[in-house]
Amino acid sequence: MIQINIGETNPLTGGQGQTEAKKEPEGKSESEPQLKPVVKGAGSLMTVAEMGRILGLKKTDRYWLIHKGLFETRIFLGKTWVVRDSFEKWYANQTHYHKVDGEAPGWELREQSYGARDIAGMLGLREATVYELIKREGLNTVVIDHTIRVPREVFEKWHAGQEHYRTKEDRNRDEKAERNSITMPEMARLLGLTRKQVYMILKGKRYKDIFEILVIAGRKRITRESFDRFLQVQDRYRLHEAEAEEEPAQENGEEKVSSDDEVPDDPDMRRQNHDSRQYIGISEAAEMIHVPEKLLYRWILEGTIPSRKVGRRVFLDRNDLNEWQENMDMAKNPGQEIFEQRIPEREVSEQRIKKHPEKA
Repeated sequence: MIQINIGETNPLTGGQGQTEAKKEPEGKSESEPQLKPVVKGAGSLMTVAEMGRILGLKKTDRYWLIHKGLFETRIFLGKTWVVRDSFEKWYANQTHYHKVDGEAPGWELREQSYGARDIAGMLGLREATVYELIKREGLNTVVIDHTIRVPREVFEKWHAGQEHYRTKEDRNRDEKAERNSITMPEMARLLGLTRKQVYMILKGKRYKDIFEILVIAGRKRITRESFDRFLQVQDRYRLHEAEAEEEPAQENGEEKVSSDDEVPDDPDMRRQNHDSRQYIGISEAAEMIHVPEKLLYRWILEGTIPSRKVGRRVFLDRNDLNEWQENMDMAKNPGQEIFEQRIPEREVSEQRIKKHPEKA
Protein backbone atom coordinates (compact mmCIF):
# COMPACT_ATOMS: atom_id res chain seq x y z
CA MET A 1 0.00 0.00 0.00
CA ILE A 2 1.16 3.56 -0.82
CA GLN A 3 0.45 6.13 1.85
CA ILE A 4 0.51 9.87 1.05
CA ASN A 5 1.26 12.28 3.88
CA ILE A 6 -1.24 15.08 4.42
CA GLY A 7 -0.21 18.29 2.66
CA GLU A 8 1.84 16.44 0.01
CA THR A 9 0.81 15.46 -3.52
CA ASN A 10 1.48 12.28 -5.40
CA PRO A 11 4.06 12.66 -8.21
CA LEU A 12 2.02 10.26 -10.34
CA THR A 13 -0.65 12.96 -10.70
CA GLY A 14 1.82 15.73 -11.59
CA GLY A 15 2.21 17.38 -8.14
CA GLN A 16 5.37 18.75 -6.58
CA GLY A 17 5.27 17.00 -3.22
CA GLN A 18 7.18 13.92 -2.12
CA THR A 19 5.71 10.47 -1.51
CA GLU A 20 6.48 8.49 1.54
CA ALA A 21 5.97 4.74 1.34
CA LYS A 22 5.23 2.91 4.60
CA LYS A 23 4.82 -0.77 5.21
CA GLU A 24 1.59 -1.98 6.75
CA PRO A 25 1.25 -5.14 8.76
CA GLU A 26 1.44 -8.31 6.70
CA GLY A 27 -2.13 -9.26 7.53
CA LYS A 28 -3.52 -6.16 5.77
CA SER A 29 -1.25 -6.04 2.72
CA GLU A 30 -3.16 -8.75 0.81
CA SER A 31 -6.44 -6.81 0.85
CA GLU A 32 -4.90 -3.47 -0.23
CA PRO A 33 -4.60 -2.42 -3.95
CA GLN A 34 -1.23 -2.84 -5.62
CA LEU A 35 0.90 -0.12 -7.28
CA LYS A 36 0.01 -1.05 -10.87
CA PRO A 37 -3.76 -0.40 -10.58
CA VAL A 38 -3.03 2.98 -8.96
CA VAL A 39 -0.78 4.06 -11.87
CA LYS A 40 -3.18 2.76 -14.49
CA GLY A 41 -6.10 4.49 -12.86
CA ALA A 42 -4.28 7.83 -12.91
CA GLY A 43 -4.44 7.86 -16.71
CA SER A 44 -1.73 10.52 -17.12
CA LEU A 45 1.31 8.23 -17.15
CA MET A 46 2.49 5.15 -18.99
CA THR A 47 5.54 2.95 -18.74
CA VAL A 48 8.42 3.12 -21.19
CA ALA A 49 7.52 -0.40 -22.32
CA GLU A 50 3.97 0.70 -23.12
CA MET A 51 5.28 3.70 -25.07
CA GLY A 52 7.54 1.37 -27.03
CA ARG A 53 4.67 -0.97 -27.87
CA ILE A 54 2.59 1.98 -29.16
CA LEU A 55 5.38 3.01 -31.56
CA GLY A 56 6.61 -0.52 -32.31
CA LEU A 57 10.10 0.18 -30.89
CA LYS A 58 12.59 -2.11 -29.22
CA LYS A 59 14.08 -1.42 -25.80
CA THR A 60 17.16 0.46 -27.05
CA ASP A 61 15.09 2.77 -29.30
CA ARG A 62 12.58 3.41 -26.51
CA TYR A 63 15.22 4.68 -24.09
CA TRP A 64 16.93 6.63 -26.87
CA LEU A 65 13.77 8.76 -27.13
CA ILE A 66 13.77 9.15 -23.36
CA HIS A 67 17.45 10.18 -23.44
CA LYS A 68 16.79 12.89 -26.06
CA GLY A 69 14.14 14.47 -23.82
CA LEU A 70 11.46 14.68 -26.50
CA PHE A 71 8.65 14.45 -23.94
CA GLU A 72 8.21 14.75 -20.18
CA THR A 73 9.03 11.84 -17.88
CA ARG A 74 8.70 11.12 -14.15
CA ILE A 75 10.78 8.87 -11.93
CA PHE A 76 8.90 7.10 -9.17
CA LEU A 77 10.26 4.30 -6.97
CA GLY A 78 13.28 4.03 -9.28
CA LYS A 79 11.17 3.53 -12.41
CA THR A 80 10.77 5.92 -15.40
CA TRP A 81 7.25 6.90 -16.44
CA VAL A 82 6.18 8.85 -19.54
CA VAL A 83 3.66 11.70 -19.25
CA ARG A 84 0.95 10.72 -21.71
CA ASP A 85 -0.17 14.28 -22.66
CA SER A 86 3.43 15.30 -23.36
CA PHE A 87 3.90 12.19 -25.51
CA GLU A 88 0.77 12.95 -27.58
CA LYS A 89 1.91 16.57 -28.05
CA TRP A 90 5.29 15.39 -29.33
CA TYR A 91 3.65 12.81 -31.61
CA ALA A 92 1.40 15.47 -33.17
CA ASN A 93 4.41 17.63 -34.09
CA GLN A 94 6.71 15.08 -35.75
CA THR A 95 6.46 12.80 -38.78
CA HIS A 96 9.23 10.22 -38.28
CA TYR A 97 7.61 7.83 -35.79
CA HIS A 98 4.24 6.18 -36.43
CA LYS A 99 1.89 4.38 -34.07
CA VAL A 100 1.35 0.70 -34.76
CA ASP A 101 -2.42 1.14 -34.36
CA GLY A 102 -3.67 4.70 -34.33
CA GLU A 103 -3.81 8.02 -36.10
CA ALA A 104 -1.05 9.28 -38.39
CA PRO A 105 1.57 11.57 -36.83
CA GLY A 106 2.11 15.30 -37.36
CA TRP A 107 -1.47 16.59 -37.55
CA GLU A 108 -0.58 19.76 -35.63
CA LEU A 109 2.60 20.16 -37.70
CA ARG A 110 0.61 20.04 -40.95
CA GLU A 111 -1.74 22.71 -39.66
CA GLN A 112 1.22 25.08 -39.13
CA SER A 113 3.51 24.31 -42.09
CA TYR A 114 3.80 22.52 -45.44
CA GLY A 115 6.35 19.95 -46.55
CA ALA A 116 7.69 19.64 -50.09
CA ARG A 117 5.30 16.76 -50.79
CA ASP A 118 2.33 18.82 -49.56
CA ILE A 119 3.25 21.77 -51.80
CA ALA A 120 3.88 19.47 -54.77
CA GLY A 121 0.40 17.99 -54.36
CA MET A 122 -1.25 21.41 -54.13
CA LEU A 123 0.55 22.95 -57.12
CA GLY A 124 0.74 19.82 -59.27
CA LEU A 125 4.57 19.81 -59.32
CA ARG A 126 7.34 17.31 -58.61
CA GLU A 127 9.05 17.44 -55.22
CA ALA A 128 12.39 18.29 -56.88
CA THR A 129 10.73 21.26 -58.59
CA VAL A 130 9.33 22.42 -55.23
CA TYR A 131 12.81 22.47 -53.67
CA GLU A 132 14.06 24.53 -56.65
CA LEU A 133 11.09 26.85 -56.21
CA ILE A 134 11.80 27.35 -52.49
CA LYS A 135 15.42 28.19 -53.25
CA ARG A 136 14.64 30.47 -56.20
CA GLU A 137 11.88 32.41 -54.42
CA GLY A 138 13.83 32.65 -51.15
CA LEU A 139 11.01 31.29 -48.98
CA ASN A 140 11.69 31.08 -45.25
CA THR A 141 11.79 27.48 -44.04
CA VAL A 142 12.15 25.45 -40.85
CA VAL A 143 13.81 22.05 -40.44
CA ILE A 144 11.86 19.42 -38.49
CA ASP A 145 13.01 15.79 -38.34
CA HIS A 146 15.71 16.60 -40.93
CA THR A 147 12.99 17.76 -43.36
CA ILE A 148 12.51 21.26 -44.79
CA ARG A 149 9.06 22.73 -44.20
CA VAL A 150 7.54 26.07 -45.17
CA PRO A 151 5.39 27.85 -42.54
CA ARG A 152 1.79 28.17 -43.66
CA GLU A 153 1.69 31.98 -43.45
CA VAL A 154 4.90 32.24 -45.55
CA PHE A 155 3.53 29.99 -48.29
CA GLU A 156 0.12 31.69 -48.40
CA LYS A 157 1.71 35.15 -48.62
CA TRP A 158 3.95 34.02 -51.50
CA HIS A 159 1.11 32.25 -53.32
CA ALA A 160 -1.15 35.33 -53.09
CA GLY A 161 1.57 37.51 -54.63
CA GLN A 162 2.05 35.48 -57.84
CA GLU A 163 -0.16 34.01 -60.57
CA HIS A 164 2.01 31.43 -62.35
CA TYR A 165 1.64 28.54 -59.87
CA ARG A 166 -1.93 27.54 -59.08
CA THR A 167 -3.50 25.19 -56.57
CA LYS A 168 -6.30 22.78 -57.38
CA GLU A 169 -8.79 25.35 -56.07
CA ASP A 170 -7.31 28.01 -58.36
CA ARG A 171 -7.55 25.71 -61.38
CA ASN A 172 -11.17 24.86 -60.56
CA ARG A 173 -11.92 28.58 -60.20
CA ASP A 174 -10.31 29.41 -63.57
CA GLU A 175 -11.67 26.37 -65.41
CA LYS A 176 -14.74 28.13 -66.79
CA ALA A 177 -12.77 31.22 -67.88
CA GLU A 178 -10.15 29.02 -69.63
CA ARG A 179 -12.86 27.03 -71.38
CA ASN A 180 -14.41 30.25 -72.72
CA SER A 181 -11.13 31.76 -73.93
CA ILE A 182 -8.13 30.98 -76.13
CA THR A 183 -4.43 31.79 -75.95
CA MET A 184 -2.49 33.83 -78.53
CA PRO A 185 -0.84 30.70 -80.03
CA GLU A 186 -4.27 29.06 -80.30
CA MET A 187 -5.60 32.09 -82.17
CA ALA A 188 -2.62 31.90 -84.54
CA ARG A 189 -3.32 28.21 -85.19
CA LEU A 190 -7.04 28.81 -85.78
CA LEU A 191 -6.35 31.54 -88.35
CA GLY A 192 -3.31 29.87 -89.91
CA LEU A 193 -1.12 32.86 -89.02
CA THR A 194 2.15 33.42 -87.20
CA ARG A 195 2.17 34.70 -83.65
CA LYS A 196 3.70 37.95 -84.75
CA GLN A 197 0.79 38.53 -87.12
CA VAL A 198 -1.65 37.81 -84.28
CA TYR A 199 0.04 40.36 -82.03
CA MET A 200 -0.09 42.94 -84.82
CA ILE A 201 -3.84 42.33 -85.14
CA LEU A 202 -4.40 42.67 -81.40
CA LYS A 203 -2.38 45.87 -81.13
CA GLY A 204 -3.75 47.44 -84.31
CA LYS A 205 -6.22 50.29 -83.96
CA ARG A 206 -8.71 48.69 -86.34
CA TYR A 207 -9.59 45.66 -84.18
CA LYS A 208 -8.25 46.78 -80.81
CA ASP A 209 -11.69 47.47 -79.30
CA ILE A 210 -13.18 44.17 -80.49
CA PHE A 211 -11.07 41.79 -78.42
CA GLU A 212 -11.60 41.17 -74.72
CA ILE A 213 -8.36 40.19 -72.98
CA LEU A 214 -8.20 38.09 -69.79
CA VAL A 215 -5.14 37.34 -67.67
CA ILE A 216 -5.19 33.83 -66.20
CA ALA A 217 -2.16 32.37 -64.42
CA GLY A 218 -0.08 35.30 -65.65
CA ARG A 219 -0.89 34.67 -69.34
CA LYS A 220 -3.12 36.73 -71.61
CA ARG A 221 -6.11 35.02 -73.20
CA ILE A 222 -8.82 36.15 -75.64
CA THR A 223 -12.47 35.41 -74.93
CA ARG A 224 -14.10 33.14 -77.48
CA GLU A 225 -17.04 35.53 -77.73
CA SER A 226 -14.81 38.41 -78.82
CA PHE A 227 -12.93 36.11 -81.22
CA ASP A 228 -16.20 35.06 -82.86
CA ARG A 229 -17.19 38.73 -83.09
CA PHE A 230 -13.88 39.47 -84.80
CA LEU A 231 -14.61 36.79 -87.44
CA GLN A 232 -18.02 38.34 -88.15
CA VAL A 233 -17.00 42.00 -88.56
CA GLN A 234 -14.23 41.44 -91.12
CA ASP A 235 -13.61 39.33 -94.23
CA ARG A 236 -9.82 39.25 -94.39
CA TYR A 237 -9.12 36.62 -91.72
CA ARG A 238 -10.98 33.30 -91.67
CA LEU A 239 -10.63 30.03 -89.83
CA HIS A 240 -7.92 27.80 -91.22
CA GLU A 241 -9.35 24.98 -93.36
CA ALA A 242 -8.01 22.21 -91.09
CA GLU A 243 -9.55 23.89 -88.04
CA ALA A 244 -12.87 24.52 -89.81
CA GLU A 245 -13.18 20.79 -90.58
CA GLU A 246 -12.59 19.85 -86.96
CA GLU A 247 -15.38 22.06 -85.62
CA PRO A 248 -18.32 19.79 -86.68
CA ALA A 249 -16.76 16.96 -84.68
CA GLN A 250 -17.58 18.93 -81.51
CA GLU A 251 -21.11 18.33 -80.34
CA ASN A 252 -22.89 20.06 -77.46
CA GLY A 253 -19.72 21.97 -76.64
CA GLU A 254 -17.82 18.78 -75.81
CA GLU A 255 -14.51 17.99 -77.49
CA LYS A 256 -13.69 14.51 -78.66
CA VAL A 257 -10.89 13.13 -76.52
CA SER A 258 -8.89 10.18 -77.77
CA SER A 259 -7.50 7.47 -75.50
CA ASP A 260 -3.91 7.76 -74.35
CA ASP A 261 -3.24 4.27 -75.69
CA GLU A 262 -4.62 5.14 -79.14
CA VAL A 263 -2.02 6.31 -81.65
CA PRO A 264 -3.57 8.42 -84.44
CA ASP A 265 -2.69 7.50 -88.03
CA ASP A 266 -2.66 11.14 -89.18
CA PRO A 267 0.90 12.61 -88.84
CA ASP A 268 -0.54 16.00 -87.88
CA MET A 269 -2.56 14.39 -85.09
CA ARG A 270 0.49 12.47 -83.91
CA ARG A 271 2.44 15.71 -83.78
CA GLN A 272 -0.38 17.39 -81.85
CA ASN A 273 -0.35 14.54 -79.33
CA HIS A 274 3.45 14.80 -79.14
CA ASP A 275 3.31 18.57 -78.56
CA SER A 276 1.04 18.12 -75.52
CA ARG A 277 4.06 17.36 -73.33
CA GLN A 278 4.98 20.19 -70.96
CA TYR A 279 8.76 19.63 -70.88
CA ILE A 280 10.79 19.24 -74.08
CA GLY A 281 14.45 18.77 -74.95
CA ILE A 282 16.93 21.17 -76.51
CA SER A 283 16.35 20.08 -80.13
CA GLU A 284 12.57 20.35 -79.89
CA ALA A 285 12.79 23.70 -78.10
CA ALA A 286 15.16 25.08 -80.74
CA GLU A 287 12.79 23.96 -83.49
CA MET A 288 9.83 25.44 -81.62
CA ILE A 289 11.32 28.97 -81.38
CA HIS A 290 13.22 28.69 -84.70
CA VAL A 291 16.80 29.20 -83.47
CA PRO A 292 19.97 27.05 -83.68
CA GLU A 293 20.64 24.67 -80.80
CA LYS A 294 24.00 26.32 -80.04
CA LEU A 295 22.31 29.70 -79.68
CA LEU A 296 19.67 28.19 -77.40
CA TYR A 297 22.42 26.62 -75.24
CA ARG A 298 24.07 30.03 -74.92
CA TRP A 299 20.80 31.66 -73.85
CA ILE A 300 20.28 28.91 -71.24
CA LEU A 301 23.79 29.46 -69.81
CA GLU A 302 23.19 33.22 -69.72
CA GLY A 303 19.87 32.71 -67.94
CA THR A 304 17.88 34.30 -70.76
CA ILE A 305 15.57 31.28 -70.96
CA PRO A 306 14.75 29.24 -67.79
CA SER A 307 15.53 25.53 -67.90
CA ARG A 308 15.54 22.44 -65.69
CA LYS A 309 18.27 19.85 -65.51
CA VAL A 310 17.43 16.19 -64.86
CA GLY A 311 20.59 14.13 -64.59
CA ARG A 312 22.73 15.17 -67.56
CA ARG A 313 19.82 16.28 -69.73
CA VAL A 314 18.37 19.79 -69.97
CA PHE A 315 14.64 20.33 -70.36
CA LEU A 316 12.62 23.47 -71.03
CA ASP A 317 9.05 24.22 -70.00
CA ARG A 318 6.82 24.74 -73.01
CA ASN A 319 4.93 27.51 -71.14
CA ASP A 320 8.20 29.35 -70.44
CA LEU A 321 9.10 29.15 -74.14
CA ASN A 322 5.69 30.46 -75.16
CA GLU A 323 6.00 33.41 -72.78
CA TRP A 324 9.54 34.14 -73.95
CA GLN A 325 8.49 33.98 -77.59
CA GLU A 326 5.50 36.24 -76.94
CA ASN A 327 7.87 38.87 -75.58
CA MET A 328 10.35 38.46 -78.45
CA ASP A 329 7.83 38.39 -81.30
CA MET A 330 7.24 42.12 -81.02
CA ALA A 331 10.97 42.84 -81.13
CA LYS A 332 13.65 41.68 -83.52
CA ASN A 333 14.68 38.08 -83.00
CA PRO A 334 18.16 38.10 -81.39
CA GLY A 335 19.11 35.09 -83.50
CA GLN A 336 18.37 36.95 -86.76
CA GLU A 337 21.62 38.90 -86.54
CA ILE A 338 23.53 35.64 -86.47
CA PHE A 339 21.64 34.38 -89.53
CA GLU A 340 22.37 37.63 -91.39
CA GLN A 341 26.06 37.31 -90.57
CA ARG A 342 26.18 33.70 -91.77
CA ILE A 343 24.53 34.34 -95.15
CA PRO A 344 27.54 36.17 -96.72
CA GLU A 345 29.91 33.52 -95.33
CA ARG A 346 27.84 30.75 -96.95
CA GLU A 347 27.81 32.60 -100.32
CA VAL A 348 31.60 33.00 -100.23
CA SER A 349 32.01 29.29 -99.45
CA GLU A 350 29.79 28.31 -102.39
CA GLN A 351 31.77 30.53 -104.79
CA ARG A 352 35.05 29.01 -103.55
CA ILE A 353 33.73 25.48 -104.18
CA LYS A 354 32.74 26.43 -107.75
CA LYS A 355 36.24 27.80 -108.52
CA HIS A 356 38.18 24.96 -106.86
CA PRO A 357 35.96 21.85 -106.83
CA GLU A 358 38.97 19.56 -106.27
CA LYS A 359 39.57 21.20 -102.83
CA ALA A 360 35.99 20.63 -101.78
